Amino acid sequence: MKKPRIFLLVLLFLLGAALAFVGGSTLGLDSVGTALGKLGQGLRSLSLSGGAGNALAWALLLLLGLLPLLGLLPLGRKHGAADLLWLCASLYALCMLYWLVNPHLLRGWLYPGWADTPQNGVTEGILLSPLVSLLFGAVLLRLSSKDAPSAQMFRRFDLLLFLAECAAVFGAGAHFPPLRFLLGAHLLFGVVDALCLLAQTLCLILTLRDGRGLLSGLAQGWLRDENAAHAQSLAVSARRMLAVDVATSLVRCFVTLALGVKLSNIDMRMSLSLSGAILALAMLVLVRVVQAGIQARSENDQFI
Repeated sequence: MKKPRIFLLVLLFLLGAALAFVGGSTLGLDSVGTALGKLGQGLRSLSLSGGAGNALAWALLLLLGLLPLLGLLPLGRKHGAADLLWLCASLYALCMLYWLVNPHLLRGWLYPGWADTPQNGVTEGILLSPLVSLLFGAVLLRLSSKDAPSAQMFRRFDLLLFLAECAAVFGAGAHFPPLRFLLGAHLLFGVVDALCLLAQTLCLILTLRDGRGLLSGLAQGWLRDENAAHAQSLAVSARRMLAVDVATSLVRCFVTLALGVKLSNIDMRMSLSLSGAILALAMLVLVRVVQAGIQARSENDQFI
């Protein structure tokens, strides 16, 4: 893994921890929502500071709101449905920022029952969800474009896998600071749960790293001998990720059983990540396809 990417992952872990420390919650929605609320309060204070401050606040609002339009680059290419989502995302981002600067408008219109509730990040997190969905949909449509060259498709999938790493690391970082609010058995369970999540995240990162390595080899040729080593490494990582997912779920259940009535909320479910399991199985299928192709090419070469 390249050093800049490792540095970025460490920064995202610390950022997730910092947001959770400010928001006091392990939920990314609440933590990011709290940060958005503070951003809105900062822009509002700047706007009320005077004429120059108001102009600067509007300039920052427009700059942040128009950032999704970067997805339209390069301008000379053929545009599709994804570009419409980029435009919608930018328009929604502008509305969201305006609502953050003027929260009384949103609370009085959509959530009148919350007009007198404290700013806890929930409203802001709900505001952010449609923007995330629009951006994610635009990225997926761009990735699945049938007109994109194969080499470009591999680069885009490599970027998507790295974004998955970033999201996992950010979520893991947000899981640790709120432990300071727990005591006794709840603190013990919280530490075990956080360590289990950290183990799952590390396994996911290793699996995605090997997946990007195989994608890099496939971009240069599907039947290259070097791809066999990448495929074998990915198969080991995918099986390890599945095993760790099962093991951590069992650890959570047994720790809950051991602590018993000392916990105010007992959950004995086997909570496995369906998306993680599907990802691991899909990678194992890809490994089988690559290995079968290399073996068939080798047998053909021997026959010739």
